[in-house]
This record gives sequence, structure tokens and C-alpha cells, in this order.
Amino acid sequence: MFKKATKEQSKVRLALAGVSGSGKTFTSLLFGTTIGRTALIDTEKGSASKYADLFDFDVLELDDHHPDNFVKAIKAAESDYDCVVIDSLTHAWNGKNGCLDLADQESAKSKSNNSYISWKKITPIHDRLIAAILSADCHVIATMRQKQQYEAGKNEQGRFSVTRLGMAPVQRDSVEYEFDIMGEMNIDNTLVITKSRMAEFSGKVFSKPDAEIAKQIMAWCGSGEAPKAYELPSDLQDKLKVIIKGKETQLNKWLKKEKKISSTQTWHNMPSETAQRAINNSEGFLKAIA
Repeated sequence: MFKKATKEQSKVRLALAGVSGSGKTFTSLLFGTTIGRTALIDTEKGSASKYADLFDFDVLELDDHHPDNFVKAIKAAESDYDCVVIDSLTHAWNGKNGCLDLADQESAKSKSNNSYISWKKITPIHDRLIAAILSADCHVIATMRQKQQYEAGKNEQGRFSVTRLGMAPVQRDSVEYEFDIMGEMNIDNTLVITKSRMAEFSGKVFSKPDAEIAKQIMAWCGSGEAPKAYELPSDLQDKLKVIIKGKETQLNKWLKKEKKISSTQTWHNMPSETAQRAINNSEGFLKAIA
């Protein structure tokens, strides 16, 4: 039941949204490399590599923006890097094979052309990406493009009108709720914090943000109690023991190879979804780890 709330050390989830030329990529690399060893997922046709003379980082260029490709990249990087930069998360939404493209493809295949049915299939794909960002065992910085947001409706005279609401990130509505810190950057390279779980950053404005900001964020992440190590729920452990009896060493090697656990962990620390798949299809799972 209820217990006393305590702050634990954590990995930051930081989002930077802005128009072209606002400094999103530069700032994300500045923050990332200040945090530590950085891997960058580049959907902007190699634009981040133009800063390779200023920052030391590794890059993966994605031409296919299916959300699952972002998930694979995050999982491939999380155990070897301190920070993953996604530049830009917008393309998982509106890029080639992004969510909007996938929804259009589903609608085209549907005889009813029902968008609700299409999104019923696409929403879980986007949810997998958000889950990967939130569960990554490293810090994550995501950049997003911005667009002008409008609201259509009737004015006080009862006539149809369109009202400008300001700028919004090009991603699924309310994506900002998923991040610890959300900032908007303008053409003057000014960073405005629009949402922050770090109290001292709430509402702050930084002109040409520098490495000191990343250091402050890291100090906040490092404060509190050490997080408790994750362990597979006991009911899943009991079911899995029956399946893997005598094959524990093989399973540990497979899980490490697939980056499901770290080099110091065992199958007891494997993700619950992986364990559940093993239980549901034990024969196929045993073949996979053989």
C-alpha cells in the first residue's frame, strides 16, 4: 500500500523544441557531451555531424523513421552510452514510415477508410517508442520541430474564426508530459523552460544555454537515494524456472547478447515483457536461446 515518498537518483528525459535555426541540435549535443559519452540518432540527413569538429559523439543516421527503428537504436545505445540524443523525435511522427505515414497506409488498406481503426493499430507503435525513452538506462535528450498552432471556432459574434494559439511541437499531442524538462528555443538561441520537474528550472529563461545548465541538471538527477535494482516479479520467476531449468547459463548469455540485461545482471533482472513472451511460447523461446 502507501509508503513514504522519497526522491531517487534518475536519468533525465529532456526535450528541446524550436523552429529551424534555433539551436536545438547544437544545444542537445552541448548538453549530451557534458553529461558523458553520447550517441545521436540523426533523422536530419547528417546535419548533426556538421558539429563533429566541436563535439565528440557517435551517430546513427536513420532514413526510415518507423518508431520501432528509434526503439532499436535506443536499446542498442543505452548500455554503452551515458546519453542518447534523438534529433529529431518529430520524424517518428511525420517522417517516412512515421506514425502519420503508417496511419495513411493503414487507411489505404482498409475498405472502410476508417481512421479510427487505423490509429487503433498505430497508437501502440508510438507507445512503444515513448516507453523506450522513459525506460532507457541512460539520459535521453529529444529535439522536436515546432509549428504554429491554431484553433478554429466561433467568435463572440457567432461567426467562424481561426485563433493563433502559439507554437507547438510537431509530435503527438501532449508529448511534453512524458519529459522531466521541456524547453522551447527561439531564433535568438534563447531557451525558455516551459515545463520542469526540477523546481529551480521552472519558468527559467536562458540566453544561449551553456554547459553549466547540463551540470545543474546532472546534480539534480544525482540527488536522492540510489534507485532500487529492478527484479523480475516472483510469479514470473517461478513460471520461468520451470521452462529454463538447466539452461540458466544459456539464457543469461542470450539476454546479454540481446542487451536485455547488463553485463552484471542475470535472468532474474530481465524485462517482464520478455519473460512473458517466453512463458507464452516456451518452445520457440528455448530454440532462440539455444
